[in-house]
Amino acid sequence: MSTTAFAAVVARPTTNAAVEIRNNNTGGGPSLIIDRIFCEWRIATAAASSAVMYAMVGPQAAITAGAFSVFSGSGKPYNGLVTTAVNQTVVDVGWFPWGNSITAAQAAATPNGGQDSRVEGRIIVPPQHALCLHVVASLVGDTFIQGASWYEAVLEL
Repeated sequence: MSTTAFAAVVARPTTNAAVEIRNNNTGGGPSLIIDRIFCEWRIATAAASSAVMYAMVGPQAAITAGAFSVFSGSGKPYNGLVTTAVNQTVVDVGWFPWGNSITAAQAAATPNGGQDSRVEGRIIVPPQHALCLHVVASLVGDTFIQGASWYEAVLEL
């Protein structure tokens, strides 16, 4: 999960990912099987707003440093080959909305709700590919944190 809030975009994302989670395994290595993607509204403006998460998987350039830590659901250290980045320039290979839209009340609030989309393996990130995430909101100024959970398995792709 990102730790720093990012500004949502007001149109379909193109070449910027608010969050990028890259599978650095080599060919034949494990894929990331995404269980869920989620976001939390960190700052909502003083007007009613709505938002929806977008996700994309594609071959993206290597990320040189992790922007945030990856944690295991078991409480043990994560030792996989995943690198993370925020506010990353990416190649647009097809963004898709995930989950239902969420709405914020008509008053500014921090935080102001969130969304959890159960993907249940319908997104797979093969080796040397990345999961790119962003949020599209109806108002400029709304900010979010975002993330994903997954398990890893070697798949015949």
